[in-house]
Amino acid sequence: ILAIGLAGALCAGVLYDLFLWQAWRIPYSAGEVGGPGVNKKALEALNAVRVRTGRRWWVTSGYRSRAHNTKVGGAKHSQHIHGKAFDLAVPHWARAELYAAATAAGFRGFGWGKRTVHIDLGPPRWWTYDEKGKPLYGKSRFRALHFAPENFRADRGLELP
Repeated sequence: ILAIGLAGALCAGVLYDLFLWQAWRIPYSAGEVGGPGVNKKALEALNAVRVRTGRRWWVTSGYRSRAHNTKVGGAKHSQHIHGKAFDLAVPHWARAELYAAATAAGFRGFGWGKRTVHIDLGPPRWWTYDEKGKPLYGKSRFRALHFAPENFRADRGLELP
């Protein structure tokens, strides 16, 4: 019985490893990125990023109701409340690829943090987040510019302080 259980577990593990690399092919659904409030064009753009990068990014935030946006400290006119924004967990080594794919898909707003990248379909703008995740705007945003990839900085003529 132990041998059958172990063999079954090994088989399941092998199957998981064999098919995990194919997970990027599974489209994001509105339900997993905020529900029915997600903008259709934003969802299509997010799926375009998925296809271009061949990766399924972990979406930490998508559509937010006004009440939820206020509760989490979101900007008053956040693109999240319009269903046009996503926060993604993106390692630093993959940010250049994500930025290129997001720009090609139509995303124009970018927020760069230690663990999170914000992308949205709103007007062109950018900011950074401090080490605690608080958004930095104006001149202070340059303090955390190292969270943004080189291709983003080059597109905007920005240099690290």
